[in-house]
Amino acid sequence: MNRIFYNKDGWVCDRYPQDISSKESVGHIDIDDEVFEKTHFTDDDFAWRVIKGKLVNERYRETPPEVILESIRAQREEECFSIINRGQPWYSRLNEKQIKELDVWYNAWLDATRTNIIPQKPNWL
Repeated sequence: MNRIFYNKDGWVCDRYPQDISSKESVGHIDIDDEVFEKTHFTDDDFAWRVIKGKLVNERYRETPPEVILESIRAQREEECFSIINRGQPWYSRLNEKQIKELDVWYNAWLDATRTNIIPQKPNWL
């Protein structure tokens, strides 16, 4: 078994086996190896917390707007521009319906930094 120590607010502050537990810890729970390994990783702005004796991955702060925008821009670059910037031979093979769907999708991507909505790619892409 592995031991997770937490502070007065439930946030994980140390793990055993490792070093001596943090001076902030007010309690601990014992968990199996699989769960213990999961606690070493989490998404940005999330952290592990003990709530009512259960270990949960919880958001501890809102993601700053500039980080969200940069993420949208990077995703747009990867998912959208690689398709939109294809040459005329590719575009000439599209039918009228596909061209309209592509245009709507592209405009939604251009608006994504304003709306914070990632558009769904047409099925045929």
